Amino acid sequence: MAKAQRGIQSVEIGLLVARRLGEAPGSLQLKELAARCGLSASKTHRYLVSLVRAGLVRQVDGRYDLGIAALELGLAALARIDVVRAASPALATVRDRTGETTFLAIWGHNGPTIVRWEESSQPVTVNVRVGSIMPLLTSATGRLFAAFLPAEQTKAMLRKETQTLSKRKGATSARRTLNEFHRLQTKIRSTGLSPADGTQLASISALSAPIFDVDGRLVAVITSLGSRGDFDCSFEGTPAKTLLAVTREVSAALGYSPK
Repeated sequence: MAKAQRGIQSVEIGLLVARRLGEAPGSLQLKELAARCGLSASKTHRYLVSLVRAGLVRQVDGRYDLGIAALELGLAALARIDVVRAASPALATVRDRTGETTFLAIWGHNGPTIVRWEESSQPVTVNVRVGSIMPLLTSATGRLFAAFLPAEQTKAMLRKETQTLSKRKGATSARRTLNEFHRLQTKIRSTGLSPADGTQLASISALSAPIFDVDGRLVAVITSLGSRGDFDCSFEGTPAKTLLAVTREVSAALGYSPK
């Protein structure tokens, strides 16, 4: 039997605190985080002081959340995934052929996560960038992930979004959005394209296409977007044809072969 290597317990506990914070749906108060870690509040606070100094955690209005260093580490880890390396050059190709802003997203711990971004010569004003989590119900990116991933993988996020929408806009609006979401799923699976015309941001239209691995699993999504009214999100336009051609090339490079 291999002899267990000795480590530094305080480092392990500190990383546990950071991990529990990352698993939470949002920022936490000290007592909430301590309970999740199984530690006393005073002990948790000592670790948080060091984590804040290191940039892994930030404190805002008495609550704790992941800091910029945690985001940088997470994005660096995601960038080492084969699909990110394989698909990154394709983003510039899509941008150059369409003249539109383009990004790459993969399924991260909290859902569809943007990991690469290529700005067009005519950038659009959006509140998403690298590290942003895209919603399932209203974004082209999220809808595509929901269409091809196992339902169990997206169920919790979909339920949370529906509940949040119901609180914000009412049950009728939430039900209408959910029905539209389900109606689109079959079409997305059959065409390989996922549109969003002003549903996430009123001024933005977008179109997404999937990247599959050798086992036929969805591993990434490339999305092209532009100003609503100018961006062609039809299935016959240049963005659609470009996205399908490029994502099929990347999928083939990963060993995917359509049945």
